[in-house]
Amino acid sequence: MNRTWWAALGLAATTFLWAANAVVSRGLVGHMPPISLAFWRWTLAGAILIPLTWQSIRSHWPLIRPQLPWLALLAVLSVGAYNSILYMAVQKTTAINTALMNTLIPMTTMLAAWLMLGARPTGRQTGGMLLGFVGMIVIVSKANWQVLASLAFNHGDLLMLVAVGCWALYSVLLKKRHLGIPPVTLLAVVVMLGVPMILPFYVWEWSQQGGFAVDLTNLAAIGFTGVFASIVAYLLWNHGVGILGPSAASLFIFLMPVFGALLGVTLLGEALLPYHGIGGVLILAGLVLGVRK
Repeated sequence: MNRTWWAALGLAATTFLWAANAVVSRGLVGHMPPISLAFWRWTLAGAILIPLTWQSIRSHWPLIRPQLPWLALLAVLSVGAYNSILYMAVQKTTAINTALMNTLIPMTTMLAAWLMLGARPTGRQTGGMLLGFVGMIVIVSKANWQVLASLAFNHGDLLMLVAVGCWALYSVLLKKRHLGIPPVTLLAVVVMLGVPMILPFYVWEWSQQGGFAVDLTNLAAIGFTGVFASIVAYLLWNHGVGILGPSAASLFIFLMPVFGALLGVTLLGEALLPYHGIGGVLILAGLVLGVRK
């Protein structure tokens, strides 16, 4: 198996972890405020990463220091903004609307890659995006177009659009500049820069809404999101973007409703229905088409 397919497997694993992250974040509505989850998730990730990479950070400091403004921008778009805005959005809008907004990530990323990198989408990537988009719509709408016609949008959806833009820019900027920093060290530095950006908003949220119960549910949520949805998923995503490029990597976002359905069957006892299969086949066909060189 060549490195392209290893990168593809890593990106698939990333979207599985993020689908689980979406389930966790929606399950915490009423239990933990959104910025609190983002702050403690990344604080835990930093507490793990920084000690592990401290020697590497010191040895690569001559390379890191002149690139701190660029790294700070990556931190703003990912650690600082994306997750906090996403968590606020999913608490204010519906699961269907959230999934629909996620369909914009591949399109936005391809457009940004074209404008900023000169990487015009190939015919395969465009075809893969269209197949994935249709497949995702089939799953989200349950193959009932009246569901789409009856949708109502709110300010939570505007937050989702901002989050989509942040993630597309992060993915493209990650590819735009060859930083030359080891992947784990890069993530550690981005987290180190990003957590202080969340802190003022966390303090403000705490002053307005108070804290949260330090119970098993909330601690487990912080543990899962901090280790798996942050460290593991981001390392796999960054690697996939480096190998496949941001446009092809973004197509894997279409897998989120597929994994969401599988998690629903496994954890909630929900049924797999024909529209899951139809949408899943279209999404997988789109991925194969879009990723193949």
